[in-house]
Amino acid sequence: MKNEMKKVIPIPDGTERIEVYSYASVDDKGPDYPNGDASFMVDYLPDVPDKRVIELPADVIDKLKMIKEDNGDDNLQGFMNDVNDDDELREDVTAFNYSVMPTDALLGEWWLEHVEFAPKKEPKFEVEVKIGTATKKALLSDANYVAFYSDPEHAPSGYQYLFSDEQADELVAGLTALNARKVKVEE
Repeated sequence: MKNEMKKVIPIPDGTERIEVYSYASVDDKGPDYPNGDASFMVDYLPDVPDKRVIELPADVIDKLKMIKEDNGDDNLQGFMNDVNDDDELREDVTAFNYSVMPTDALLGEWWLEHVEFAPKKEPKFEVEVKIGTATKKALLSDANYVAFYSDPEHAPSGYQYLFSDEQADELVAGLTALNARKVKVEE
């Protein structure tokens, strides 16, 4: 079976026909000698299929993007190995993979930019505590340090102040002495 390479190329508006030439070195004529050509009417060519969009939690997409960046543009195998080594990440992707495509194939399609991952629309929550007469928002760092700010958008970088339902419940449970409560953020 002949290996076929499929490429998507943009065609300028108004183009009616495209010509495709294949070049080869034939005898002494050199590598720029055309040895075959084909002509196609643009109207008869199929359109590029729409990308499928699959929703995943935003933090899962961020992890996948980071792993992809770490592996560069040409290391799909390294990317797949890194994802498979992270059991939690793999479970997250598998849990939200509603297509019939196996998870490895889906990740490969995303790597090749044939599938788009979009952040899943999930309710977000803030955690509020009363400190004296002031209401403060609880912030959580990557190292699980908690800080409290009236205006969390201006807090130091590296702190999260919007949480998923589960994350907010967990934070509230850890701040029971401060009578913390979770508050749904209206979008």
